[in-house]
Amino acid sequence: MEFSLITEFKDLGLITWICLATALALVVILTIHFINGKREEQENRHQRTDSTRALVYGALCVALSFSLSYIRIFSMPQGGSLTLASVLPLALYAYWFGPKYGIIAGMAAGLLQFIQRPEIVHWAQPLLDYVFAFGCFGIAGFFRKSLALGIVVGGIGRILFSTISGVVFFAMYAPEGMNPWVYSIGYNTVVLGPDALLAAIIAMLPPVARLFDRVIKKD
Repeated sequence: MEFSLITEFKDLGLITWICLATALALVVILTIHFINGKREEQENRHQRTDSTRALVYGALCVALSFSLSYIRIFSMPQGGSLTLASVLPLALYAYWFGPKYGIIAGMAAGLLQFIQRPEIVHWAQPLLDYVFAFGCFGIAGFFRKSLALGIVVGGIGRILFSTISGVVFFAMYAPEGMNPWVYSIGYNTVVLGPDALLAAIIAMLPPVARLFDRVIKKD
């Protein structure tokens, strides 16, 4: 297990640097657009459609999630890491706009995660470990009264998809004599569980919760 607050950026490849730079640029541009657009929205609220707002917020949340994924508290040698609540923006987007938009944004974030550090042993494995797993945080859209609960349920969904992937594609890493299901459930729970738990704890902080609700109510 490797502990580090921030990963070594000097070892990142060209494609990863491009993706990270694009994500950071999106964060800056969309944040400026969001702030400047507030005044215009108050004057003429009905000019912007819900789908446009959903697209702008979705791009911002996916970019934030991708950027936060580079701030890692620890990483496991066989995959998985504890990040600085990188899944929180995805669940928050679903909480704001519903599960349909949330699942799509989660899948998009999963694709970016795959590009960031691609590991392919079978064509179906990236779908389980990245696309479907991150799409689970769109489930938070069903929990409009509790973002934290939505994050936990989404985290459980992510663990389940990664567990299936572990049994099907990575069973050889299980200790001799141990059932691959037991090993995969234990490994993914220990590695991925804290990531969702940290995001849920942050979401429950009163100042954070009030800020999230205030932003969406103003829209």
